[in-house]
Amino acid sequence: MLKSMTGFAKAQKTTTFGLLTCELHSVNRKSLEIKTYLPKALLFLDAEIKKWIQMSISRGSIYCHIHLQLEKEHIHVHLNDIALEKLHTSLKKSFAKLKLDLDATAFATLFNKEDLFTIETKINKPDLLKKELKGVLGKALKELCQIKQDEGKNLQKDIEKQFVSIHSFLKQIEKQAKSIFQATKKKFLDRLKEWSKTKEDQERLFKEAALLCERADITEEIVRLHSHLKEVTKLIKSKESLGKTIEFFIQEMNRETNTISQKSNSVNIAQKTILIKSHLEKIREQIQNVE
Repeated sequence: MLKSMTGFAKAQKTTTFGLLTCELHSVNRKSLEIKTYLPKALLFLDAEIKKWIQMSISRGSIYCHIHLQLEKEHIHVHLNDIALEKLHTSLKKSFAKLKLDLDATAFATLFNKEDLFTIETKINKPDLLKKELKGVLGKALKELCQIKQDEGKNLQKDIEKQFVSIHSFLKQIEKQAKSIFQATKKKFLDRLKEWSKTKEDQERLFKEAALLCERADITEEIVRLHSHLKEVTKLIKSKESLGKTIEFFIQEMNRETNTISQKSNSVNIAQKTILIKSHLEKIREQIQNVE
């Protein structure tokens, strides 16, 4: 079953530590890349978070945003008394020199200076926080995977339609190729009989003609294309994530189609190969969004 690489999911829970929110955003990428955006209180779980995500997703760029709105008992503000006293003394002198009043409001506006105070988050039960986070992230991952799977079903249906068209064109090519090959071979051999003057010339020309006919035969390419179609049909129904493998088969099918177009001396077959390549290009674009 195909899974899309794009999706968004969000999960929330009010815990003893505060409101915990997890947002996951997934986009296309050839390999797996996980980027986390965490508050300071959760930085110690960064490696664990990436491992949990990796257990559920194998391909794509995953952006994980986690927010923790801590309860007040987990937040501690520490004032720098020495720096505060020095600032107050300095401001009093400056304001007096300028003949201005230093009231409480004016002094409070200067409290955005980082060296005046520090904010510390204190987590007393990190194991419990880890458990809570794993639960919220798990819920978001489950939702994201479901969204990716639903979109993958739509992709699979469309790809299967493309395969039906390709199979139809291939059958037409196969039918035309047999009749064209036999007719061309007979016509070529008849002309050789007319051109050859001796038995030795005739034998040599027949061998060269047989070699040329063999090079023009597209039976092997058609067989391989049928085989690739069959294999990819199995792959898209598999439970595993095989986007890269399917991409490889699409490339091989394109190569076989190009060879058929080059070897066949038929306008009708050439037109059919163009149509097949058009469908293969559509599939290739869709597979780029498959995990």
